[in-house]
Amino acid sequence: MFGETGADAVSRIIKGLSTRLCSFGIQVVVIDIQTAVNQTKRADGCVDIERVRNPFGFMVRKGSSTGAGSSENSPIPGFVPSIWGFAQLFYFFFAALKVASLSVRMRQGTFVHVHAPWQTVFLACERLLLNLKFRLVYTTYNHSVLMPTSGIMPSFGGVLQEYMAIKMCDHVVTPTQPVAERLTRMFKVLPSKVSWIPYGVDNSLDHAKLTDEDLERTDILYVARIQRRKNQMLILRALEVLKNEGITPNFTMVGPVEEATYLDELLRFAEEKSLNIKWVGEVSDERLRRFYLGALLVVIPSIQETQGLVLFDAMAFGKPVVASKIEPFISLTKEGQNCLKLIEPNDLEDWVNSIKELLSDSTLREDLGARARSFVNTKYTIDMTARSYLHLFDELART
Repeated sequence: MFGETGADAVSRIIKGLSTRLCSFGIQVVVIDIQTAVNQTKRADGCVDIERVRNPFGFMVRKGSSTGAGSSENSPIPGFVPSIWGFAQLFYFFFAALKVASLSVRMRQGTFVHVHAPWQTVFLACERLLLNLKFRLVYTTYNHSVLMPTSGIMPSFGGVLQEYMAIKMCDHVVTPTQPVAERLTRMFKVLPSKVSWIPYGVDNSLDHAKLTDEDLERTDILYVARIQRRKNQMLILRALEVLKNEGITPNFTMVGPVEEATYLDELLRFAEEKSLNIKWVGEVSDERLRRFYLGALLVVIPSIQETQGLVLFDAMAFGKPVVASKIEPFISLTKEGQNCLKLIEPNDLEDWVNSIKELLSDSTLREDLGARARSFVNTKYTIDMTARSYLHLFDELART
């Protein structure tokens, strides 16, 4: 049983993971939490879908990934303005009640797998009050709390909700080993309560069905939300330097807007500097595939990341990657083998030189891309992730 938050990356993880677990003979129910802004995608196959509509949908503000509004202008760092925040908390409470009611109808041995801290807290409270018997597994992607970047301190609210979720669940899953180790130290958790399972990619897509005419051509591709912690401005500044050297590559940004004011800054800067950039917004999985296959290289300049699915996506499509030297990339890559280089997020000169090197050397691009694809296909596929969770559930059922 899975709780779904509506965030794009998490929705995709739950969809792929639940479908794979179902194929292994596991009964899976997805609690599909809907918001007025981001509609989560249904899981396929034999996975049952239980819809939970947001009773506060009319209160959702455009530009919010969670439907609770933005914390950008909040007087309390880490908390959304009170009316939006309380509305979202009540919504999570109703969704948790849905999970609890389902667990009553299902047999003993049910696992509830949650990807959001407040949902984990509500479920733990309801389990205690109603004397329910399900096991609660929380998968955390909150690197802003667990692996904060130098100079960016996690908010009090973020630390609090993470602490409560981790303490109240039965088991915690993180995407990388360093995060798991830090979590045990930071929150005084027994190592036996923590596992690290990276999320893999679906490598079953048939790229051969696309012709050259189908591809969305670009020199440099960026795929993720438009927000400051993703650090897209760094790439624009690198493009400015390259332009002054007579190099004018095309740069395409694909992804929804999280911070509209930041997008305005990016587009205004690009216009002032006459840079060749294009923002296409959120696209379908099929069109995203055409962008990946049509790109020469992929950049990930984030200041903070959670799972960083775009890294494995780019590798699966055989594209060379230049990424920030942060977790989880440090744990999931090997410089010069499956990516060109990991660079400090503020090292403009190094980013410029690395992008220039890849743009000018097609042999290097092909070599890095081929090794990246092989690396992902042998170590990080969705089937491997599902089997790891299946093994975890089996181990927990024995205890």
